[in-house]
Amino acid sequence: ALGCTALPDASDIASASLPWETVEAFDHYVWIQACSLQTLKAVAEARRWCCSLDVALLACIACALARLRGEGVVRLRLLAALRDGPEEGFVIADLADTRDLDLEFEAGTSVEEAVRAVADCIRHRRWKVPGPSTDLSKRIFLNFRPLLRETARSVPQGHSATTWKHQTLWPPVHGEWNWDRRNIPYSMWMMVDQVDDFEWVLCLKVQWARQEDTDLGQAVASLLRDLARQPKAPLVHERTPRDDPLDEGACVDRGAQWR
Repeated sequence: ALGCTALPDASDIASASLPWETVEAFDHYVWIQACSLQTLKAVAEARRWCCSLDVALLACIACALARLRGEGVVRLRLLAALRDGPEEGFVIADLADTRDLDLEFEAGTSVEEAVRAVADCIRHRRWKVPGPSTDLSKRIFLNFRPLLRETARSVPQGHSATTWKHQTLWPPVHGEWNWDRRNIPYSMWMMVDQVDDFEWVLCLKVQWARQEDTDLGQAVASLLRDLARQPKAPLVHERTPRDDPLDEGACVDRGAQWR
């Protein structure tokens, strides 16, 4: 903390509450539908990835970002529930903070090798505490929010389980003021919300200087298609003119900016 004080304005030295240089951005949405999630679930189970569907999806999004940017490096800043320290598994509190996850893929790494490796990193929580001098302009902020459900054991007999749902709707019919005048310190800002058992909405803030990042929906669709049909295809390949993945039945909506 800054100073030895318990005052409310005390802040961690790596906190986002400290001033950072920001850039202008706009809202963009990607809708991942049931057929895509069911395909991913079938692939993960048939090939024994040994992870939940949530982890598999997060790994796919991370790899899709590598494919989208055409680079073998992805630097994420995750908002993670913190139960990874000594004795923290017994802590009862709303305990979450940012963690950095740096992913580097060797040339020629296949789609399935990449996704399984990232899923393994997530399962074993191989991230690190953000450094105070980290360059946020090279990082992608990602807040991954699955539905919160009560377990069967915690529900009294004769009662149904409760599901805590996010307020995210698709399409975003309510709109938001200044959707095209956001300011972010990151390379991209992303909120990934589960809105149903097999349905997720990606809410992005995309830099005006990087409008090609709106192709993330296409990148996710092509990645899922390669996982199902040609898992040995390279994760990062030479960029080609934009092809519409919906032509081959991929069920990912590219989304749209909302005015």
